[in-house]
Formats: sequence, structure tokens, C-alpha cells
Amino acid sequence: MGQIYLVASGKGGVGKTTVTANIAACLAKSGNRVLCFDADLSLGNLDILMDKRDEAVFDIQDVFLKRCDFEKTLLEHEEISGLFFLPAPSMPQVEIGELRSFIIRLAEQRAREYDFIFIDCPAGLGGVSDMITAETVLLLVATPDEASVRGAEKVAEIAYSSGARARLIVNKVRPDLIKRELAPNIDDIIDDTAVRLIGVIPEDNEIIKVSARNSLLCLSKNKRSLIAFENIAARLCGADVPLAKIK
Repeated sequence: MGQIYLVASGKGGVGKTTVTANIAACLAKSGNRVLCFDADLSLGNLDILMDKRDEAVFDIQDVFLKRCDFEKTLLEHEEISGLFFLPAPSMPQVEIGELRSFIIRLAEQRAREYDFIFIDCPAGLGGVSDMITAETVLLLVATPDEASVRGAEKVAEIAYSSGARARLIVNKVRPDLIKRELAPNIDDIIDDTAVRLIGVIPEDNEIIKVSARNSLLCLSKNKRSLIAFENIAARLCGADVPLAKIK
């Protein structure tokens, strides 16, 4: 039975979709079957990083409305075997909460067929609350700034009140700002959110460049920051690996 991860954040702009796509790609490159749902309804862009923008004819709403079946909607990454993706509708025609509930039910139904399932949630409290269950694990993405940490803390409270587990990923880390006390340090973020850390990802222009090319870091020639995503993927598989060193 594959584990279902809700990738969430307290506010937008923290790099949640980039984190989702690159961790999923690392897991698939390691031989796992990985399924990604884009649940950021009407604002989804996971299809861009999966390089499926022009191929996504059907979306999760079409499955919900029985316009097509699951297999017809499912897309597999051309360069990464075992990495599958279901896009979000650009114009939802049904009630958003109902569609989000359908996504989590479908994920639970398909969990036997995949090693990992990731649901890229919309930012904020409302976006994730419809999908949290006791069987899901929240991957909470935050950046080292007070607004992001405060939002992450609120989302974590919702997860814990629902009986779900949560793990913390701190993204876009700049050690120079932390040393100058212009950004909260990692220990403070862990304390404020009360969520166990699973990974730290640096602020790196290469990640931005690769994303702008509609690609994934594991397919790039410059793999400097890839180790951060590979370490998180390894921990999700149960491996005991150190945090990536952020310089």
C-alpha cells in the first residue's frame, strides 16, 4: 500500500509545486511507481514541471464527471519511467470542496498500485483541510520568513487535530541571511511549527532555471542542489541519511 502525501503550505510562493515534482521524480528514478495529483484547482501548474502542458487533454474533473476514465487521464513522464501525473482543471465546473474530496478518495483507491502518491495542494488553510485524513501524511513546505512560518504553524494544527502526521521541508534556505539574523534559523522554524524536519533545500538559481525550462532537477546537467531532494526521497523510503549541507 503506497503512502499518500499532501504537499501543503501556509502561504503561496514557497515553492511547493517545485518540491512536489522534484521529490516525486527522485523517487521514480530510484525505481518506485509514483503518482502525482495537481489539486491546486484552477491555478495548477504541476503540468508545466512535468512537461505535459500540451498533452493534458483531460483532467481530474473529467474523471469526476465521468467524461473519461482514470487511465485515459493519466500521463506518464516521457523521460522518467514510473512517474505519473493527473492534471487539475483550469476552470472547475463543480464545487471545489467536492472535487478535492474526490481527489483524496481516488488517491486512496489507487494506493495499492503505487509506492507513493503526492497531492500538490493549494496554499492556505482551506486548500488542505478538505483532504486531510488520518491515513495521509502532510509534507509541510515553509520558507525562512515569519509569514510563511506562521502559516505553516496553522496548517500543522489542522493536520494534528485531524489525526494526521506531518513532516517539515524548509525551502529556499539562504545561510547568509540566517547568519545575519535576517531570517529565522532552522531550529526556530521547527520549534514554531512543532513539526519534525525531513529536509532542507537551498535557495539556488539552478532550481529556478530548470523549472523555467519546464524540466526537473534530476534531468539537469548541473546537479548541485539535487542532493537535497534525493535525501528527502531517501528518508521517505525509510533510509537514515543526513541533511544536505547548505552552503
